[in-house]
Amino acid sequence: MKKFYSFVFAAVALVGFAACNSDSVDEAAPVQKGETVSFIATIDNTRTGLDGLQTTWVNGDKVVIGDYTFTYDGSKFSCTADGVKSLLNTEVTATYSKNGDGKVDSTAGVAGAVLEAKGTLTQDGTLNFNIKSAFLKYTYNGNSALVVSLNGESVSTQTGTDVYVAFMPEGVNTLAYTLDGVTCKSKDNFAPVAGKIYKLGDLTPKTTVYLIPGVWASDGPKFSVYYWNGAFNDEVVMTKDETKNGVYMAEIYENAEGLIFKRLSPTDNKEWNKTGDLTLPTDNKDHYYITGWGAADGEWREYVRIEWSVSGTFNTWGDTAMTRINETMSVAQGIALTAYSSQFKIKDATSWDTNYGAGYGYMLPGHYMTATYNGGEIVVTETGTYDIYFNEVDTIIYVVAAGADYTTAVEQTANGPAPVTGNIYYFKPNSNWTQSSAKFSGYFWNSAGNKWAELTDTDKDGIYECNLGEWTPTYVIFLRKDPSGFVYNNWTCWDRIGNITVPSGKNFYTMASGVWSQEIGTASGYTGGTWGTK
Repeated sequence: MKKFYSFVFAAVALVGFAACNSDSVDEAAPVQKGETVSFIATIDNTRTGLDGLQTTWVNGDKVVIGDYTFTYDGSKFSCTADGVKSLLNTEVTATYSKNGDGKVDSTAGVAGAVLEAKGTLTQDGTLNFNIKSAFLKYTYNGNSALVVSLNGESVSTQTGTDVYVAFMPEGVNTLAYTLDGVTCKSKDNFAPVAGKIYKLGDLTPKTTVYLIPGVWASDGPKFSVYYWNGAFNDEVVMTKDETKNGVYMAEIYENAEGLIFKRLSPTDNKEWNKTGDLTLPTDNKDHYYITGWGAADGEWREYVRIEWSVSGTFNTWGDTAMTRINETMSVAQGIALTAYSSQFKIKDATSWDTNYGAGYGYMLPGHYMTATYNGGEIVVTETGTYDIYFNEVDTIIYVVAAGADYTTAVEQTANGPAPVTGNIYYFKPNSNWTQSSAKFSGYFWNSAGNKWAELTDTDKDGIYECNLGEWTPTYVIFLRKDPSGFVYNNWTCWDRIGNITVPSGKNFYTMASGVWSQEIGTASGYTGGTWGTK
């Protein structure tokens, strides 16, 4: 005959376990040698938590039953003290709670949870026992009546977060849970293992809510939704919906009585803005559109996929339709743009309320950049005819030469070069002067003064240049200098030519071939070069 004895367990090695399924507790009776007894006992919370899928007893763990201490030796708990046998003949009452149906159930899911074990009285009166329970773990924060059952018998009706249910893993089972008597999930051939934790997850029915942040999207924030009812509250960070432009989503409990959307700092989660108290919609309007900065500036709407257009100076800020090429990408082809003049943005074809530009305006052709909601106008750095692509989910703009493959574009993470202003002068030395890695400078002057300038070839095309700003020279002397210890603004040099008159409207001087140097003030050894424009 199987007997159930109740003992108080103290200082054991499990935390947070919940109820086991048990028949009612018989009154204590003498135990015969070799007879198996089952213990239903309360766990004392002595470990810091439960991790992973397995429970773990550690050598030296102790359980106290009445006045006797049982020690774990790697396989079982045992006690050889005198009086152990008589202990089994003494009625001891466990501390545990019962739910409304009379089943043994967990208290609070932490200290005080109920555990079932089996033990055997040996021939010499020593009591040995092993912890046999397996465990289910779940969360339920709904209003419906929950029943978790094995083979049609309830093992728990407890609600809350991280509920643990302990039960004896005997044979193959049918595991199920129901809400208001309706089976939500059932698993046949469920064969639990002693000590293992089976995670059922969050059993609370959920619904998805969506946020379209509108003006809230500026400055790269995070978004969250706080929701509640009379039994619980929670706040979850929203994630981007990977199939819709600029839409954020989160799962919340469908029995939430209220919710608030929040705009948060991306660095420290500080609350920047929030809506007023909202209720879940009861129709298809499950997307909340932010329409302004005030707490009441928003409304529930149905989601309508945006059709995009390119708008800019090239079409007098009209709408050039973009063609959708897949779920996330649209393109406008053959757009003629002028360097540092044409401006454009990507916008909702029906409204300026949703539009994308960039935090930096100068865009390099053959590149892509992350767009900014309601950002600045985009300007290309080179004149040409382009295909403009827009990835509406990742909000990325591609600008590539007409007919080019946009997937070959390179990411642009900083502003492109600004337009060059001022008076630019160019100098092309001959092959004599370019020997020995020479460097070059120019001495410019007019009747009002003079200016030294270093001449550099940044694009390695053999033409050296300098920017004199708004200053216009009348004459110039070019100097060839030693690159070691180079100083651009003195007369120390290997060679030089001048005084050369700068013609009006000309800015590009090509040095004559065969020339090395000229004695300034004479024509000795020098045949003049030519002026042009660049």
